[in-house]
Amino acid sequence: MHVLILGGSGTISTWLVRHLLAAGRTVTVVTRGRKALPAGVEQLVADRYDAVKLGTALAGRRFDATIDMLCFTPAHAELLTQALPHPGHLVFCSTVCALGFAWTTFPVAEDAVPNPTFGYSRDKAAAEVWLTAWAARSGTPLTIVRPSTTFDEGMGVLRQIRWDGSAWLARIRSGKPIVLADSGLGINQFMHADDGGRGFALIAGNPAAHGRTYHLVGAATTWAAHARVVMGVLGREVPLVGVPSAKLDGVPDDGIRRDIFGHHGHFADTRLEREIGFTPTISLHEAIARTVTALDAAGRIVAAADEAWEDQLVARWG
Repeated sequence: MHVLILGGSGTISTWLVRHLLAAGRTVTVVTRGRKALPAGVEQLVADRYDAVKLGTALAGRRFDATIDMLCFTPAHAELLTQALPHPGHLVFCSTVCALGFAWTTFPVAEDAVPNPTFGYSRDKAAAEVWLTAWAARSGTPLTIVRPSTTFDEGMGVLRQIRWDGSAWLARIRSGKPIVLADSGLGINQFMHADDGGRGFALIAGNPAAHGRTYHLVGAATTWAAHARVVMGVLGREVPLVGVPSAKLDGVPDDGIRRDIFGHHGHFADTRLEREIGFTPTISLHEAIARTVTALDAAGRIVAAADEAWEDQLVARWG
């Protein structure tokens, strides 16, 4: 089986390439050529978002399966289908965010009608709609995959507040309290990118996945429980300080909480296990431990330059 990946050096796709190679697949990757790829991978250097360059790179090519990890809008989807009208089994990496976060009943089913709540989620949901219509017209088998929070050392161990994958780990090591929104009772699903890549590899070219939508997610847990696992890995206990969400709106660079992590995110994954035979094998503790080890080796766990926002919240609510 010959598999094309658009984007082969990202958080999930790096592991996807490894799993496809281990399964004996022939792998071609479209990237900008900024990162080295494993031996045996055919690299097509092109800008995924440049119609001329992408069309030139893919001219006359056919694949058994195509996995698009870099499609974020309907325009991106259309660009790919013009450059590669015969993608084989097309697997679109969407996101659970496409379903939105206005749900009150959990877990949210795979067939739930998307109700996106912010820009990124609206664009991904619109790309799902566009590709579904195109697949029906063209007769192309399509699978939509919606990952949740998926991480490794590239992204670090994300926290609930601000986009921070490493500095808060240094804060814990220094013994400083950590702020959580609404006492950390919000639900989220975490998955190591190694598991995520394996999930995509099992889906690509699999007839059972044709016309299906899957949630590629880890076990549901609260942000408070997540923080306690982090502290267990780091070997340092610190107080967790709950602050009402309404009092966090002034925190700088906190879009990730406002849009995603400040809401319950619990999405059903039974279909993927039943139809594809995939279940995560890497526990949250192991995923965080692997990531922390890699971050330490790279010297990346360093205190943030500005912790005043958190110190002030701890002084007020601690």
